[in-house]
Amino acid sequence: MERGDVYLVRMALPNRQNPGGPPVLRDKYVVILRGGPRTAADTDVPVIVASSDRRTEGQRLRNFEVNVDANDGFRHSTILDCRWPITLTKQQVGVGQYRFRLSGQRMQQVSVALVDGLQMYPPQPVAATTPPS
Repeated sequence: MERGDVYLVRMALPNRQNPGGPPVLRDKYVVILRGGPRTAADTDVPVIVASSDRRTEGQRLRNFEVNVDANDGFRHSTILDCRWPITLTKQQVGVGQYRFRLSGQRMQQVSVALVDGLQMYPPQPVAATTPPS
C-alpha cells in the first residue's frame, strides 16, 4: 500500500435508517494516508473515507474538504472530509479492492486539509517576559 492509494472497502457504519441500531455494512472508497516501505511492518493504516458530494449549488468547499472527481478516478464528484481520518487494519483494507492512486498534487491538498481539519496549527510563540528585579 502506498500513500494516495484508493481502495473499495466494506465497513461497518452507523445505520442512518435506524439511529442507535446496529451498524450496517457498506462499501466505501478509502484513501491511504501513509504507506511505503517504512510502514511495511505496521498492522494498521490511516485512511480518509470518501463520500458522495452532496453540496447544494453554489456551496463552497470548506477548508478541511477536498473535492475529487472523474479526473482523479472516481465515478462522480466526491468529497474527502479530512476532519475524520480513521484507522483500519491492513487486513481489512487488503480484503477490499485496489482501484487507483491519487496524484501527488491531490495528496498535497489532502495534507493541507488534514492540518485544518485536525486543527494541527503550529504553537504560537510565547511573548518574552522580563524577570522581576
